[in-house]
Amino acid sequence: MIFEEDYGADRSRQTDNLTLCNRYLFAAVMKKPENCLPFLQRLLPEMKITEIRYIESERTIEGPAGSKSIRFDVYVKDNKERAFTVEMQMRNEDDLPRRSRYYQDMMDEDLMSAGRKYGELPDIFVIFICPFDLFGRGLHKYTFKNHLAEDPRILLNDGAVRIFLNLNGTADVLSDELKSFLEYLRLGGSAPSLQYDSYVQQLHRAVQKAKKDPLWRKEYMLWEQELENEKWLAAKRGHKEGFEKGYAEGITEGHAEGRAEGRAEGRAEGRAEGRAEGENLLAELVAGLTPGTNDYITALQGTSADRERLYKKYGIIE
Repeated sequence: MIFEEDYGADRSRQTDNLTLCNRYLFAAVMKKPENCLPFLQRLLPEMKITEIRYIESERTIEGPAGSKSIRFDVYVKDNKERAFTVEMQMRNEDDLPRRSRYYQDMMDEDLMSAGRKYGELPDIFVIFICPFDLFGRGLHKYTFKNHLAEDPRILLNDGAVRIFLNLNGTADVLSDELKSFLEYLRLGGSAPSLQYDSYVQQLHRAVQKAKKDPLWRKEYMLWEQELENEKWLAAKRGHKEGFEKGYAEGITEGHAEGRAEGRAEGRAEGRAEGRAEGENLLAELVAGLTPGTNDYITALQGTSADRERLYKKYGIIE
């Protein structure tokens, strides 16, 4: 049995081992402009990002009624109103490309205020940092923009970009600055990256400071407990939905089987009643006929049509 104080102590020890790949710690560190801005500048030097005007971690965006809400790890706007979401994605999930599409849609929903023209929509960037190669090409960086399928040189220029960073890439050439950042994440904060990059050193100090902050440690443990509760509730809902679906399917199958059995029994009973009725009619017919006559022989050896003609002939049926 784990007592409450032991459980809390165990959780506290877990925070000591966290790295920047933990999404809650990542959000806590990167929500500070001085930590997030250099990352975006290294990732997108061609964008010439000079200032962050708005930044929020763990931001939740509610979709239209009945749709799924989302929570961004880090949500950023620069001085040109361009919007970025940066997500730490540790698990390789097959739905990640489509999830990135939904994130993009929700960002547009959030940015498209009433009265705003479509042409005023800012550029948006959905960025996932992954310790796996989602596309299997060995690249560090996969950048997706909409283009003409018939001629990839023609871009749609809709301002939407999705980027997937692979910490274990080898096939492409990166700037030393971006490579340093990715290596720091890949190695979990060990020394090699710290030896030659001032920005990574800055991140490392921010990580250590957050992990030593009692308030942050408490918030992290509450966040982790909330995640566990959500998983438990989701599993419970899934079990209930599965049971209800299985029960409903069982009732439907039972009804179908019952109808099938009823039809089979009805046919059997109908055939039995038909045979009994036929036997009674035949007995009545034969009882009124003289043995050896043609009608007598036809009644015993003829077809059902022959017998029906005789039933009508002698007034047994109309």
